[in-house]
Amino acid sequence: MTVVSGPVAPAQYDTLDRVRRNAVELLELVSATLDLGRIEAGREDVVSVPVGIEELFGELAAELEMLVPPAVTLGWQSSVGREPVFGDRIKLKTIVKNLVGNALKFTPTGSVQVRAQRGDGTLVVSVADTGIGI
Repeated sequence: MTVVSGPVAPAQYDTLDRVRRNAVELLELVSATLDLGRIEAGREDVVSVPVGIEELFGELAAELEMLVPPAVTLGWQSSVGREPVFGDRIKLKTIVKNLVGNALKFTPTGSVQVRAQRGDGTLVVSVADTGIGI
């Protein structure tokens, strides 16, 4: 086995960054799957904490950026404002990320729009796309 070391070229940085991001995404997917199993078995607690929706949407936009096909526009809209909502941030992020990821996977052209608004004491998050649907 030959090990080559030396300076890393810019193209290699891009590839290494994509590998890192995909590894993180895979880890999150495995964790979400395990969490779901624990929830179904009644062994997982829901932790209610203040969640800033605009901040959460910003994180998700950055994490999902690499999945957006060239002919697709991904939009994030929130009418919730800066006041946080209370809920399980990790689970909310996982759910929205999975919904948007699936929408992007099946939308080769057009748009995917994510919206958040307050309902009657609830948070309503919707994901709409121009893809083929189910």
